[in-house]
Amino acid sequence: MEINFPKGVPQGGSSNVGGFNLETNGLARERELWRLQKSSAPDLKVSKEILFDRVLDLLEVLKEAGTVRLDEAATISGNSQGRTWRSIGSPLVAMGLVQNQGGRLGLSHEGRSLLSSRSKVELASILASRVRLFGELLLALTERPLTTKEALDYLVEKYHLSTWKSVANIRTRTTWLEVLGMVEWLPENKLGATQLGRTVVSDWQLVSPVATYFEESDSNIKIPPAPAEVQALLDNLRDHPEAHASRNTYNIWVPSPASDPCKIENMQTCVSFALDPISREELLAFISTRFGLKRSSVDSMMPFMRAAGLIQEVRRGIYTATPAAAAWIRSGSYIDFVRILHGHMRFVGEILVFAKDGVPRAGVYERSTQFGMNREKSRWIINFLVEAGLLVESSYSSIRTTSLGRLFVEDLPVSEPTETASPAEPLVAGLQQGKPDDSRNDSIAVAALDVKKCGVDPGAGRRGAGSALEFAIERMFSLVGFEAKKIGGSGDTDVVVRWTEESGDIRTAIIDAKSTSSGVISHTSVSDVAISSHQKKHSADYVAIVAPGFAEGTLTEIASRKSWSLILTEELAELLEAAFYLGLPTSVIAHIFRAPNGPRQLAEVIETYRRNNDIIKLIIHRVCEEWDNAEPVSARDISLIERNSSIAPTVDELVAGFETLTVSAAGALEVVEEIPDPKHRTYRPGEIQATVNRLRTLADSLEYGAFGLPSIWD
Repeated sequence: MEINFPKGVPQGGSSNVGGFNLETNGLARERELWRLQKSSAPDLKVSKEILFDRVLDLLEVLKEAGTVRLDEAATISGNSQGRTWRSIGSPLVAMGLVQNQGGRLGLSHEGRSLLSSRSKVELASILASRVRLFGELLLALTERPLTTKEALDYLVEKYHLSTWKSVANIRTRTTWLEVLGMVEWLPENKLGATQLGRTVVSDWQLVSPVATYFEESDSNIKIPPAPAEVQALLDNLRDHPEAHASRNTYNIWVPSPASDPCKIENMQTCVSFALDPISREELLAFISTRFGLKRSSVDSMMPFMRAAGLIQEVRRGIYTATPAAAAWIRSGSYIDFVRILHGHMRFVGEILVFAKDGVPRAGVYERSTQFGMNREKSRWIINFLVEAGLLVESSYSSIRTTSLGRLFVEDLPVSEPTETASPAEPLVAGLQQGKPDDSRNDSIAVAALDVKKCGVDPGAGRRGAGSALEFAIERMFSLVGFEAKKIGGSGDTDVVVRWTEESGDIRTAIIDAKSTSSGVISHTSVSDVAISSHQKKHSADYVAIVAPGFAEGTLTEIASRKSWSLILTEELAELLEAAFYLGLPTSVIAHIFRAPNGPRQLAEVIETYRRNNDIIKLIIHRVCEEWDNAEPVSARDISLIERNSSIAPTVDELVAGFETLTVSAAGALEVVEEIPDPKHRTYRPGEIQATVNRLRTLADSLEYGAFGLPSIWD
């Protein structure tokens, strides 16, 4: 059989070459199958006369035992050397017939099915789906008989198998094919397909040679143009390089069950369901049902779909596909999905640049940290790029940009780590030296410093006038939990922030950021007409103007009349930094937008929270000190002891503090005498260090799960 295939990846439409359907998206699915398949055929190390029976015998033993320990000797005939299940069961795991269940082997669904049917055709189909070039070899043998050497030469040439130097890989596959009745030996030491083999191979999903060919570019490769809605995302990055700093670093999750392994196609299915407005619950219920997943498992999709620019909330709890995502659904192009992803998330096209000449995965993971990403997020992005035909896994641990990927990235606006602010990287050059720290605590401190510095330096960070302050404000509000987005540009506001009130209502504020070297702005720097227009455009509930200082007079009068909140850059930085460390919810921090005294209201709230923390410290100190003398202590006792101190806590404040320590920080204190009146209830120290460690571990888990920050367990 001679398969003539073009160099590179065919674009658009479909063609049929040598029995393979080469539709572009179908090609991506073939590449996904190739990626998931094992490169080596399983070897049970027994003669072919008993090979099939040995598989069934092993499955029978597992069926009767339920599960067996990996290090347990397999009790089957012929195991005179006492081989363990770890060794003897490994080929069965590779075939998907058994599965590791916490250090014990047990039958899989496929294993039970095969044991029930005892069908050689079923096992052949399993091997074709799990082993590279198993079915493809059978397809070649349907065209003409081949010796093992001829079969090797054919596959090496067509599938670019530079590592296949001997016929060992061919022999392992042909042994299985012969045992299962798919091929037979013919004169001149040649193998040919049996009638059964010819029949079953037509039903198998195979990988075409072109799906594994990525070496040279070709003039026939053409990148389909992006729809206008998608192109606008890329144009924004190209025209405004500082916008790269706003690309997200959110966690990524897409359903990818074994029955539907193509992640891009699965996301396409999800977004298609939201082309018309739909409730959050309806969308997640659809995803759960469609992919056979637990409802709780799909909750993490919503933040990613929003961060990736695929869906948007049009009113409370109601979502629809973004214009760009709707355009992608119409085009059906995997490449348009990658374009949207690149427009909203970091380290997408940048991977293609980095892997241009091939690179180990470990190198990609290390590089990703310079863009504020981590290993897990990089894995997801690599998977998307592989599915789109832009990357290829050149080996188990390495990737390389394909010819299509190299052409695609030529016209893609990408960023360099030194040009893109990472989560802990300052916008003002020179404020922080060395490698950026992934700690969110360091991030908030750096962001606060940026706000202060950029407020009086319009050209900070070599960005457009005032742009650095806008980015710094966006960063600060994002860090304390708001949905913040820098808009900028002519005819629009600078920053939009959104949050959810305790009532569940979504609120929006627009921020007009003013940077000036003089340190003070007046009414001539602000257009009330433009701001009113921006407020209407974004349906904003609040308006804030942020500047290093405000001149008394006309500006303050306009702000008072229109209920604008005037916020100094220095107080914004200090208030949000304090709110971050105190863990204030956004609904409380939002006091800052409430004119006329929003910042002052927030400052008062912060002082209350700080006092509560001081009381907690005082309670712990007093309980431990009194217990050294074997005396338990009550809220009433501490109020008397501290009545003349600088903090002078009331009994009610102390009772609330004790409740925090015995509920939220359970274990820190223990009740000695349970008395109905809480102010007289006495306490002694509990497992304080254990409680501290538990709360720190809980905080670590929250940060790891929500923000992908390094864990203490890494």
